[in-house]
Amino acid sequence: MKKHLFILFNLLLIFGCNTNLLDIADDGEAREGYVQIWDSEHEIATTDQLWAMQWDVDAGYNTIPPEIGQLVNLEVLIITNKGFTGEIPPEIGNLKKLRTMRLYGNEFNGELPSELFTLDSLYNLELNDNQFTGEIPSSIGDLTKLRFVRLQDNQFSGTIPESICNLDSYSAWGDTTEFDSYYISFGNNNFCPDPETGEYPACFTSSTLGTQTTDNCP
Repeated sequence: MKKHLFILFNLLLIFGCNTNLLDIADDGEAREGYVQIWDSEHEIATTDQLWAMQWDVDAGYNTIPPEIGQLVNLEVLIITNKGFTGEIPPEIGNLKKLRTMRLYGNEFNGELPSELFTLDSLYNLELNDNQFTGEIPSSIGDLTKLRFVRLQDNQFSGTIPESICNLDSYSAWGDTTEFDSYYISFGNNNFCPDPETGEYPACFTSSTLGTQTTDNCP
């Protein structure tokens, strides 16, 4: 039942949103009121979905440009299994309406910008199967609408902030205080247990936490 609800949710995102994808102007510059991203221009006022199924990585469209921050009405960003690389630009913090960010199966790297954790409309954050590094800030616990957090198969390190237990990813689906790994997944990283208690957050199960490389933990 959970998986069926998740599939239905994503179908609504894909078919219920307006991409407003247009060709680039003849002079190669985006027209007034539009922004050029990859090989197309997008209307700033109305673009609420952006997904990279049609962009050719071999043509050089393999990073997220800072101009994405101009699409202030964007609600859905999907770039999956496209071989994208580089870091998430801090301009992502301008996308206050962003609900879904799915970047899994690429070669993104670097630390996550702090601006990402100010997007309090986020519902779905899937960054798994990349090369992200760095720590997860305690401000992730402020994203109270967040339900799906998939960070597995990266190179994240540090401790997992206890504030993540503020999320409703478990209480929304039943009477439990532990996360379901279908919604929250942190496996195959370098996360350390709390140096004082030797424990991971209480809301994590063994399947949610997965396997961690702790060789460099204090």
